[in-house]
Amino acid sequence: MIPEEEYKEILKKIPICCVDVIIINAENNFLLAKRTNEPAKGKWWIPGGRILKNETIKHAALRKSYEETGLKCKYVKRLGVFETIFDKGPFGSPVHTVNVICLMKTNQKNVLLDKQNNEYLWCSSIDKSKNIPKEIIECLKKMGFKYGY
Repeated sequence: MIPEEEYKEILKKIPICCVDVIIINAENNFLLAKRTNEPAKGKWWIPGGRILKNETIKHAALRKSYEETGLKCKYVKRLGVFETIFDKGPFGSPVHTVNVICLMKTNQKNVLLDKQNNEYLWCSSIDKSKNIPKEIIECLKKMGFKYGY
């Protein structure tokens, strides 16, 4: 792990490379989780986080899926790349991330959230009221999920 003071400096100077995962269960529902910390505190999002040094995108997607949800998932493929620039990051300062979205599948239903999230939903469609980032919505639409309910 990077010491906190060093990580604060990194966040001020360069974008952070992350993986975000769209997890689909056996009923063809996707998972959303409500974030408890910055960035995007209190917003519905998909699980994800930093890619570690010497970690492949696939391994990071498998790791983050399990760490944040307790679900054993199968990696399917990369769906796209987007970036986020948040005014408020983990230490109260702006943060810039480059996010690789990966598709994951699981046969499990019971989610065990870590401290990154405090609620979850299995969704069969994209609910406008959840304010899901447009890049994630585009991936979900390409997968056949309906938008606007």
